[in-house]
Amino acid sequence: MCFYRITNLFHSIIIKNSLKHKKPYIIIPFGTYCLPRVITTLSGIKAKKAQGEKSFPFDLAFFNNIDANIDFLDNNFKDFFNNINYDKKREFYVNNEKNIVFNHDSSLSFEDFTQIYKNRIKNLYDALSQVDKHIYILIASWETITETQVEKLKNILKRYQKDDNYDIIIINQSIDDNLLKIKNLYVINQGYNYDNFKFINKDGNWVGNLKKLKLKAAQKFYYDIVYKLLKIIH
Repeated sequence: MCFYRITNLFHSIIIKNSLKHKKPYIIIPFGTYCLPRVITTLSGIKAKKAQGEKSFPFDLAFFNNIDANIDFLDNNFKDFFNNINYDKKREFYVNNEKNIVFNHDSSLSFEDFTQIYKNRIKNLYDALSQVDKHIYILIASWETITETQVEKLKNILKRYQKDDNYDIIIINQSIDDNLLKIKNLYVINQGYNYDNFKFINKDGNWVGNLKKLKLKAAQKFYYDIVYKLLKIIH
């Protein structure tokens, strides 16, 4: 067995043992792209769809405008389906006004697309309303998220949960550290992993490289985030 396989198996055992001691929780990806869903399901921190895990609206698309995401949550997604068009050149549904690219839903008719996202939106609010599980809102962003944005998001979450039953986690992929110190907020700064992610994504295949974990750059990026998530999750 190759060394990297032994190493990855060792890490997998540590992760599984750590998860046994966690209280019930729900992880809700909140943008700005697929990393929150991908890295948590690959590691086992979040269950997979095949295991019964429900999908949420920000799971698998590029939602590059965090302010728009917060507004969607605030207004019950009332204008979510406005200005969505099919970009024939890129072969994706897009919302250029909100800077959204639905890169995983290109084969759907608009009717099916609408119904799927209505279901995902319902799943989101159903999850937010659960009081018997701790809620983690997980964001990955290349831009530094501000205190104003965090406080606005917190004020919306307070409609559904008490302070002690939710947290926001930011995977900050900006080169500059996010130094915010706010209640219910955790920041995983990844400036020192900037080049590692760039390397594993040079062919646009960061997901495949995280699945295989053959490259040292992929291992460094993956395990650093996973172990920090495990320390945050109660």
